[in-house]
Amino acid sequence: MIMTECDRKQIRGLVAERNEYRRLLQKSLNAFNVLRNQKINKSDTTYTLASEIEAAFEKFNQ
Repeated sequence: MIMTECDRKQIRGLVAERNEYRRLLQKSLNAFNVLRNQKINKSDTTYTLASEIEAAFEKFNQ
């Protein structure tokens, strides 16, 4: 395994980026939960995407 050193500024940047992605995913989840269930493509619907986002949040919040 290759180890890479990060300074505090880089870590703060990574945390800020992660938090922004989480914020956008939360907004997407809220939007999908408000919409009627609609097909997005052959296999996905708004409800299945909302379910996948919610499962990801549960997994990473443990």
